Amino acid sequence: MGFVEFTERNRRTSGGPTVTLNKQGTFRFNRACVEQYLEGVTHLVMLFNEESGEIAFRPAEGSVSHAYRLRKNGNSRDVSGNAFLSHFGIAAPQRSRPMSCRWDEQLGALVLGESLKGPTKSSE
Repeated sequence: MGFVEFTERNRRTSGGPTVTLNKQGTFRFNRACVEQYLEGVTHLVMLFNEESGEIAFRPAEGSVSHAYRLRKNGNSRDVSGNAFLSHFGIAAPQRSRPMSCRWDEQLGALVLGESLKGPTKSSE
């Protein structure tokens, strides 16, 4: 059997929908996440559960004053989380941190699979 030339340049494989938080405080929703949960969504409202440390993203209309625009970045989408992270005392990671996510029907939002606890507002 002869050699076969690999031609898939810069192609990444994914185990499923993920959201990555980078050191600049940007949340990046991968292609699988966009296709499965955020197709056609242009704005998100960010939610934080202070007890569990869970973060969620609810689709919203652009007219909602506290909604953040979902920016296209190739096949993925980005949303700036700096103000959100700062408000809840959550430090951006030193390295990009991919996290699983799931859709919560009751909440009507995409929920990250990991807790990102910061200090609670009552302890400030």
